[in-house]
Amino acid sequence: MPNPERPPYLPELPDPWPRLPDAVPDAVAPMPLVEADGTAAPPEPAAPETGAPPERTREVVTGRVGKRPLPGRTPKGQPKLEFQLAAHPDPDTTVWHHVVCFGDKAVALRDWLTSGEPVEVVGYRHLNEYQRRDGSTKRTDELWATNVRSLRPTPADPGHPTTL
Repeated sequence: MPNPERPPYLPELPDPWPRLPDAVPDAVAPMPLVEADGTAAPPEPAAPETGAPPERTREVVTGRVGKRPLPGRTPKGQPKLEFQLAAHPDPDTTVWHHVVCFGDKAVALRDWLTSGEPVEVVGYRHLNEYQRRDGSTKRTDELWATNVRSLRPTPADPGHPTTL
């Protein structure tokens, strides 16, 4: 039967996805396991649930840069910039965040990011574990920046970016 929506000069094509029946058959109960001698086999332990890793939440932190940012490189040679960010959730509290930038963003920030600069950082939390020289394990909570924006009202120089 010709399709009224299809122009007459195009041939009818077979449906690539056959229609499934509306009713889904009931699940078949698993057969009990039986040993070779006819006795019931012990039940298998339940497989551990392996779900996807938890989704990381994007965080936005506003504050001022603490000490002078430290440029460096990752073990694979990628540029890296680390700095401390002081945020004030309320007037009596200061929360320090360890912020890490990578790649071109780190190179660009190295040129204009200074101590005391008001910035807004958008990024994701990352737990970094490493071995100390004495053999103990050290854990640090880092904020890996995806965006750093200057909150300075008027840039001191024309080359000062507002968002990186």
